[in-house]
Amino acid sequence: MLTLRRSLVLSSIAVLAVAIGLTVAFAYRLARQALEEEFAQMARGNAALLAAAVAGPLAQRDVAAVQELLESLVREHALAYVELHDPREGRLIAAAGKIELGRGAQTTRAAQATPETLLAAHGLYHFAHDVAIGPQ
Repeated sequence: MLTLRRSLVLSSIAVLAVAIGLTVAFAYRLARQALEEEFAQMARGNAALLAAAVAGPLAQRDVAAVQELLESLVREHALAYVELHDPREGRLIAAAGKIELGRGAQTTRAAQATPETLLAAHGLYHFAHDVAIGPQ
């Protein structure tokens, strides 16, 4: 039979454990939201950098130069992959970077994996941005 003192101690420990668990969960959620916003801001900055860098080569239809720019963006900014699509035709102009999509390293295609799959399986955040070059 539990004494009153023992019941109070066990109840206090249970309440404290729940409070600590909720505090840790809340702190984790806040930290994750802050990191996601930081990643989104970085992605927007990279999109602006990409737009400025590829404007000239795209105007000259120099796909090799665009490819080089994407590869340097991946290399210098710790990105897993970058793709540049033509918004009018939807075709892939250039892509750089690799991720694991099942069997071995493959050149990425954003259509091959959902953002949720990339995050769950690889810890990668997927951001898609429209990059406007010139008057639309």
